Amino acid sequence: MTSWLALLKKEFLLTRVIFFIGLGLILFVLGLTYFIELKNPQITGMMLGAIGGGVAAHIFYLPIYTAVSLFRESNTLHLWLHSPHSMYSLLLAKLAAGVICMFCSLLLNGTIFLVLGNVFLSERYTSLAVFDNVILAGSGGVALIGSSLSLALHVLFFISVYFVLRGWMGKWAWFVILVLFILYSWVTDLIGSLSWVQALNNWGAVSFELKTPLLQQYSLDTMQFTFGFIFIQLAVMIILFVASAKLIDHKVEV
Repeated sequence: MTSWLALLKKEFLLTRVIFFIGLGLILFVLGLTYFIELKNPQITGMMLGAIGGGVAAHIFYLPIYTAVSLFRESNTLHLWLHSPHSMYSLLLAKLAAGVICMFCSLLLNGTIFLVLGNVFLSERYTSLAVFDNVILAGSGGVALIGSSLSLALHVLFFISVYFVLRGWMGKWAWFVILVLFILYSWVTDLIGSLSWVQALNNWGAVSFELKTPLLQQYSLDTMQFTFGFIFIQLAVMIILFVASAKLIDHKVEV
């Protein structure tokens, strides 16, 4: 366990620039929109909108983090052959480091957003019970991290395929990846349209009502998820992770 934590630390050091650039971007956007609103009093809500957009943009955090991390080591993959850790542990360390960085960035961005919301919005729009606050912030954060992780695992899989193909296809590997991506999208859409998959996707629905006028105004006061959808997403992510590890393992051994 101690050696894996050292590996996790190495992954963070490898990509710490991404982490600090992300934090700096949040503060830069906050400062820029504050300056614009200060100089133009007729403009209101820019800070809140920009920071809110930053929260939503975190869905791309892990895919970008994963791609940068992999390509930074793309020319030294043979060194992984000498690692005492399995390919699963090596890739898991990358993803874990990314999730930790995303969580910290999202926590900062989300906290600023909540503070700005309480400052600029009327109390009748922002008043929520403590339970509703916990449900709204927690479920939103989990959904963002989960969605970002799912995208990251898709990126990991296609980059893994690229690593295998580039050795004997050269620049044509990118074209093959594009074709495979289109084919993958078509197959997943086809599977998703099957009746039994749709039934599983809608199984185990759970909903929460949030008693706040702002959300009710836009019909966003009901949050719902299904256990079937979560099960399918977890299954797909596990398959992508295992397939990626096998592909990179093959590339390293060759």
